[in-house]
Amino acid sequence: MRGRSAGRSASLYAASLSGCALLLSPALRAEPEYPAVVQEAAGLTCAPSCRLCHTRDSGGLSFITPFGQRIWELGIRPGRPETVASTIRCMRERNCESAPGEVFDTDADGVSDIDELDRGSNPGRAGDSDLCGARYGCGARIEDRSELGWRAGAALGLGLVTLSWFRRRRLEMRRQPGPRT
Repeated sequence: MRGRSAGRSASLYAASLSGCALLLSPALRAEPEYPAVVQEAAGLTCAPSCRLCHTRDSGGLSFITPFGQRIWELGIRPGRPETVASTIRCMRERNCESAPGEVFDTDADGVSDIDELDRGSNPGRAGDSDLCGARYGCGARIEDRSELGWRAGAALGLGLVTLSWFRRRRLEMRRQPGPRT
C-alpha cells in the first residue's frame, strides 16, 4: 500500500511542478533584447514596443500579431536574436527562402512592410501608427508586469501548497508503525 501511495505522491508532485511551469511560461518567454535588435536591424530611430509582433507588451508566443506571424514564418525565433536581422534582411532584399521575390504587405494597405518600417510605422496596422509609441510620461512604460504578477503569485501559491502537503504526508508516514520501504 505504501508503494502505491508513494507513486501517487510522486505523480502529484510532478503535476504540481508542471502546473507551476505552465503558469510562469508565458512570462518567461519574453525577449527583452529584441526591440533593440529590431531597431538596429531595421535602422529605426527608436526601439519599437513589443506590440510590433505581439498583441500585448509582455510578448509571449501565444500572443502574436499578423506581422509577428509573418516574420515567424520567415525565420525569426525566440532565444535567437540573430534571426531578427536575417529575417529583416531577407524581407528587404526580397530573397527569403520560403518566399523568394515576394514583397510583404501584412496589413494590405498598399505599402510594403519594409517601407512601413523605414517610415517608423507599424507594418501590421493599416494607417499611421507610430512604432515608437509614447516616449515620456505615463504611457512610456514598455513592459506590462501585470501578467507576470498573477502568474507568479499563482505558481508560488501552488508550489507552497504542494510542499506543505508533501511535508505533512511525509510526517504521517513516519508516524505509522510497520516496515518502511
